Amino acid sequence: MVEILSFIIIAPNCFRIPIDALISWFEREVCCCICFSVFDVVSEERKVFSGKPVFMNDPTYPHNQLITLAHCTAPRRMNGRSLEPARIMTHFESDYGAAPKVEMHVGQTVTNIMPDFAFKLYTGLPGKIVDNPMLDICRSQIDIGFECDSRIVAEKMHGFHWITVYGDYLREMDYALKKIGIKFENLG
Repeated sequence: MVEILSFIIIAPNCFRIPIDALISWFEREVCCCICFSVFDVVSEERKVFSGKPVFMNDPTYPHNQLITLAHCTAPRRMNGRSLEPARIMTHFESDYGAAPKVEMHVGQTVTNIMPDFAFKLYTGLPGKIVDNPMLDICRSQIDIGFECDSRIVAEKMHGFHWITVYGDYLREMDYALKKIGIKFENLG
C-alpha cells in the first residue's frame, strides 16, 4: 500500500486537474486514483496516455454481452479535444442541483478498468459504446458492448467504481500496473 501511495504522490501530473476534466475527478477512491494517474502521467520509458479524461462510473450488472455504466458526473471532452453533446439535468438520487447527461460517441472503442480495493488485481474490459440510454439511474449513461461472457465479467467485478477512457489502453495499463506490483487481467 505504501508503494502504491508513493507512486500516486510522486506522479508529476497526479493532482493536475484540467478544467475541462474537473468533473471527472468527483468522489475518487484511492484504488481509482491509480487509473487516473496512469492515464495522465507521461513516463520517461514510454508515453502511457494521450491526454484524454476518464469517466469514473458505477457499473450495472452485465447481461447479453452488454453493461450500462453511469454516473452523475462525466467529462465532456472524452476524446481530449472536442466537446460531447450534453444536457443539464437534476442529480438523479436527490433531484436537486445540476448534473450533466453527456452523450458519448456511439461506436467509440473504450477501455474499462475495474480497480480492486485490495490493490492486488485490476481487470480490463475492452468494449464499444453502443447507446446513451435514459434509464432511472445516474444521469450520464453509456451501454458498452463487449465480447467475453457476461458471467465472467460479473465474477471479475471486485471493486465499486469503474474507469472508462476512449481508446484501447489495455496494454499500457498492464505495463503501468506491473511497475507498482499490481496484477492485471485482460478480458479482451
